[in-house]
Amino acid sequence: MDSWTYGVLDQQHLVLILGSGSRGPMTVQSVNAWQKSDYYNAHDGKIAVKLPDLNGTSPTILPADGHYTDSVRITMQTGSTAGVSVRYTLDGSNPTRNSLLYSDNAPVVLKQSTVVKARGFTATDSSDVMISSYSILSHVAKPSGSGLQYKYYEYDGAGWDSLKDFSQLTVKSSGVTDSFGVGMRLRAYKFAVHLSGAILIPSDGDYTFTVNSDAGAKFYLSENLLVNNNGAHSMSTGASGVVSLKSGYYSVALDYFMDSVLVGGRLVPGLSVYYASAAISKTKIPKSVLFSGDAAVAWFGPENRATADPLTIAMNKDAVTVMVGFRGVHRLDIVKLTGAVEMHFSGARATTYRIKGSALPAGVYMLMASDAAGHKAVKLVRW
Repeated sequence: MDSWTYGVLDQQHLVLILGSGSRGPMTVQSVNAWQKSDYYNAHDGKIAVKLPDLNGTSPTILPADGHYTDSVRITMQTGSTAGVSVRYTLDGSNPTRNSLLYSDNAPVVLKQSTVVKARGFTATDSSDVMISSYSILSHVAKPSGSGLQYKYYEYDGAGWDSLKDFSQLTVKSSGVTDSFGVGMRLRAYKFAVHLSGAILIPSDGDYTFTVNSDAGAKFYLSENLLVNNNGAHSMSTGASGVVSLKSGYYSVALDYFMDSVLVGGRLVPGLSVYYASAAISKTKIPKSVLFSGDAAVAWFGPENRATADPLTIAMNKDAVTVMVGFRGVHRLDIVKLTGAVEMHFSGARATTYRIKGSALPAGVYMLMASDAAGHKAVKLVRW
């Protein structure tokens, strides 16, 4: 029989290297103390040998990975082997003997989307790393407005065959739209749209969300990618995702692009988003269940880039406080869109303006702030 040597491939495998006189495949029946390994033949003089799993010490992570509402309670179980401790991580790294020690008396409760990795350790060895991924779908408070916020972008140059990084684009326009769609577009191709807001789920149950788009789109629920319909294709191409939800409000977002798909001799941008449950037949998501906060903030200025945080408004029956989140604001204009109310304030480096509530009758106001460098922020507020 040909002689052989071995080298470590990783913690679960060995590689047997046959001597130079080897001819044809060779099956290894045992390797030292490992009697139950899975063995593989090789024709190139090497044999990968998988080592046994420490007699069942790999932990089981429960419940199964998937989507969960608001939080999920994680437990970890090992086999019957004595002297096995379970170490785990929540940051994506592989567990070591110095990682967090799991205890049945202190289950892990996740309140945000997390990848859990766990590993069993004995005094001298360790098991395979077990991995479970949990997406936490968190409820949000009901937003103050209806519809969805949008940001509309245009791009030129090389065509897109999939969604790109919107942060590299300039916002062409922004505002509020009734529902999922691209009616705000200013041209037929080479544009992109980001939609965001909240959806009201009327009752507990399993919901199927479907996106049809020309060209590509991705749909997010509670900041988790649920439907991936990315790529260059027509409206006939759709994708779906199923998730179990409890009633209430959840954040939603969608990214969309249209490059230059030609259908029947004309460009046809399109976007439709549907949902269905045991109580709801498949239908386009209606505007009655879509909500958003104040209108999206559009930032303009030198180099067309944002230089500050948005305006924030604190309101009560006695007063209105406008917090301007960037330094050096020298002018704030408040204009009532449905009436003849205008208020103008000036003050170098001012960050707070306090206005008597009685000075602002109910209605929709446009707030315009600017700094000495020419940067401007525009926001709509319903009062």
